[in-house]
Amino acid sequence: GFFWFYGALSYRPYGFLSNDPWVILKMALVLPIGAAFYSSLVVGFSSLFKQGRIAGATLAGAYFITNIFTQLMALSWVMSQSPGGQRRGGGEFGSIVDALRSFYYASIDGVNIGMAKSILGTDGSAYLGLPSPIRSVPAPGLIGVLIVMVAVSAIWLYVAWKRIRAVEVVG
Repeated sequence: GFFWFYGALSYRPYGFLSNDPWVILKMALVLPIGAAFYSSLVVGFSSLFKQGRIAGATLAGAYFITNIFTQLMALSWVMSQSPGGQRRGGGEFGSIVDALRSFYYASIDGVNIGMAKSILGTDGSAYLGLPSPIRSVPAPGLIGVLIVMVAVSAIWLYVAWKRIRAVEVVG
């Protein structure tokens, strides 16, 4: 929330709030969905370990490793684009690039970015209206992203439900 407020104050001349009058309501939807998604991951990962720092380090490792994958997919997409926004090459190369583009959102961070871009209705530039020197991968379909988020969250909540058992403490 604080980052969004800072962006609204700092990047308004770049179109941060001026393009969509509904952006505040859309952000009110994006923030709790993202928080619920990350919360389910934290609860699921923490249920696997007895020490919180190990669970946190494991979740951070999964986040950064999948984020590296996301950035490689973005780089392949950007490198395939000509300055005019058209795709370079054709034939088999073009189909490979299209397949790589679909994997851009296949990470912990990518799913959240895809959800935010879909709800905010961006055109493929950096979400939240921030200026970006490169063209990003276009937003995915909202229904597909929400299905993935709910499925991943359900899996991690199921893991937590199976591993966490209530203990009665008598003092």
